Amino acid sequence: FPTAKVIGGYDFAGATYDASVDGSVPTPDPDPLDGDGHGSHVSGIAAGLGVPGKIGVGVAPGASILALKVFGDVAGSTSLVSDAIEMALDPNGDGDISDHADVINMSLGSDYGTPDDPSAVASQNAADMGIVVVSSAGNAGPIPYITGSPAVASAAISVASSLAGGETTGIDVNGDSYESVEGAGPVKIADGAVTGDLAVPSDAANANGCDPIADDMTNKIALISRGVCSFDLKYINAQAAGASAIVVYNDGTAPDRIAPIIMGGVGDLGVPITIPGTMISAFDGYALAAAVGGTPLVATLDEGITAESAFGDTISDFSSQGPGGGGSGFKPDLTAPGSGIVSTGVGTGTDSETLSGTSMASPHVAGVAALVLAQNPGLTVEGVKAMLQNSTVDAVPDGTIGDPQPMSRQGAGVVRADKAVELTSYATPGGVSFGRLNPSRRIHERRSVELVNLATESRWYNVTTVPNHSVPGVEVSCPKRVRVNGDRDSWRHGHHDRHGRGHGWGHERHGKGHGKGHDDDHHDRWKKNHDATTKFDIVLRMDPKDAPYDDAFESQTEVDGWCVLNDGDDELRVAYMAVVDPASTMRAEYEDGVLNVSNGRGNVGWAEGFTLTGEDGLLLDDKFNAFRAMGFRSNSYAAEGDLIEFGVASEKSWESFATGEIDIYVDVDGDGVDDAILIVADFFEDGFPVTAVFPQGAALFDAGADYNDGSAILTFFSKTDAPLGSLGFLPPGDTDFDYTAVFFDVRTGEYDVQFGSVDLANEIVPAASTFGLEAHDSATLPVSGSGDMLWLYQNNEVRNGDASRQAQVVNITGAGGE
Repeated sequence: FPTAKVIGGYDFAGATYDASVDGSVPTPDPDPLDGDGHGSHVSGIAAGLGVPGKIGVGVAPGASILALKVFGDVAGSTSLVSDAIEMALDPNGDGDISDHADVINMSLGSDYGTPDDPSAVASQNAADMGIVVVSSAGNAGPIPYITGSPAVASAAISVASSLAGGETTGIDVNGDSYESVEGAGPVKIADGAVTGDLAVPSDAANANGCDPIADDMTNKIALISRGVCSFDLKYINAQAAGASAIVVYNDGTAPDRIAPIIMGGVGDLGVPITIPGTMISAFDGYALAAAVGGTPLVATLDEGITAESAFGDTISDFSSQGPGGGGSGFKPDLTAPGSGIVSTGVGTGTDSETLSGTSMASPHVAGVAALVLAQNPGLTVEGVKAMLQNSTVDAVPDGTIGDPQPMSRQGAGVVRADKAVELTSYATPGGVSFGRLNPSRRIHERRSVELVNLATESRWYNVTTVPNHSVPGVEVSCPKRVRVNGDRDSWRHGHHDRHGRGHGWGHERHGKGHGKGHDDDHHDRWKKNHDATTKFDIVLRMDPKDAPYDDAFESQTEVDGWCVLNDGDDELRVAYMAVVDPASTMRAEYEDGVLNVSNGRGNVGWAEGFTLTGEDGLLLDDKFNAFRAMGFRSNSYAAEGDLIEFGVASEKSWESFATGEIDIYVDVDGDGVDDAILIVADFFEDGFPVTAVFPQGAALFDAGADYNDGSAILTFFSKTDAPLGSLGFLPPGDTDFDYTAVFFDVRTGEYDVQFGSVDLANEIVPAASTFGLEAHDSATLPVSGSGDMLWLYQNNEVRNGDASRQAQVVNITGAGGE
């Protein structure tokens, strides 16, 4: 180091650095040698030279690599991304960025990314300065808004993962090849071919091999369903029964459990794995399992066997979903192969390693970006991104369901390098987001797209609107035809100007410029109207009364599709998406012992009533985790044991409540010492926050908190003498307690605090505390008790993040609503 391929680099981290460990500090050095192997694998995908018969060449094998290491050798986490981006902008540190890298690949990130994350800010700055920035979308799966930073930066290219298409590895059964993906275990098929009869456990209840296999499988190959236990356990049970290899078939219990994946089986249970293994699809597996017992099925596992993939362009089950945080932006931007990717195996000399992740998808796109730049020198960053998106193809629909993949999973589609480098025009942005639309009245939105012609002649494009997901009440339209001038037209007009009225303009364009004033103004007007570019609009119309109403829990409705432009030479896809959520206008008024709740317009609205316990927080304002108000209600679910529900109103809306955590410290006896902690958090990291009571520690109920809302309902068991009382916190006969509520942003660590008191004996009880109303409908409710109530309206409109319309404090004293 440096070499002809890796022409420079730096290790910002050192061997042991891990930002998630307190006290861990970087120990930088000038040699970026990759101890973990992740970076070497990624670099091989983007620009590797390949090893014949072992590793294919990278996407852009002629590219040079600047290796910037920001993780320790044991992986972990990092806070050094911005430092590496700065070096990519100015590799020799001389203050002149003309020698900056052409493309940055970052196979890294953090979930629930936002544009103000420092790594996203640095990525945006780098793109603004002329570097194509590519990054992985994340590996957290199909959870709205979980896609990560730094890829969430608007100018960055966020890459989702798909299964690779084309020819792939396979197994042979009675002369037929079946697509397979080899497991991650230590014994490889390359260590030696294995042949034997396929055998399934005779106990049908143990088809998944999770229990010891009673059958003698000596010299046979075990055919086992994916099932419910670890892959390690399947390997162990199969080899204990004498099997010489294991073939696992996916079980088809969900759309993302059809295609084969890389299995574990690396000895995590403490028992050495001694046999090779591979996985086949649910379709192939069920068919083969049904045929066992008839004509013997002789299977061969050999590295030379190939099969044509039936699952190419299928979104990987682990690929993180958008939209992008900070405004429901168009993220991810596109998709590339990231499952079962063979590339450089660090420390092996010339051998390979097979890995999966959006980390493997991102360098595919970085390599294609390099090819596009080589084909089109001087192309802008936005031009490169647009060409990559314009040339995509549809991802394969969801498994057995057959539903098309939303843009929030596939972006504009799956990358096609050959199509991208052949384009002679592009339309930017290649992915358009209308953001979140939450109206209570009809709206008419439009987004502008610029068409750029790199060819010499003017062109007419026919435009087709291709819906992907449609929703009643929402209509998206593209223009029918678009015309754009050619470069030759621009040159002819400019040539005439330079030799007539435009002398000063000519020097402005080709030199430093002599003339100003009239001639420059003329040029500006001409360029705006006659350059080889034109603009067109994508138009969205929404009538909230006709759209499907929100259930106020974990629901997300997306409208998406493509405007497809075709002039006979180029076909350009411009993807569009919108998050649609028709709003209500719920409001309450109290007079003469009666509460009147009405929904003025829009769509169905929900009303949730609570006894107010406190308003505002002590530390934060204008944040999604800043308290606006809290309240409680109880005695609604006596059949299950007494419950208490807290209503929480925030000052700003969240995109996903999973980015927050609320801890309610309870002092039951008033001695100043907390007796229990009630917590709502995303304990299972699946995007669905749940409640729990500590010290018991049991997860209890899903949080009633929808996407893009600023109000939530948190349910807990309250009484220790109820049927499920071991999960409660109030002793028998006790009705009151003090609380301290803390609302965290788990990404930044910021928190707000509210103090309050609850007395269940003084609850204000309306005739109904939870109900829905159609637009223009109302409900009249008698109320018992007096004081202040908190009413939450989870379907009311949120404007620019302001959640104030989703909460109302009403005084129940006869003085009317507030």
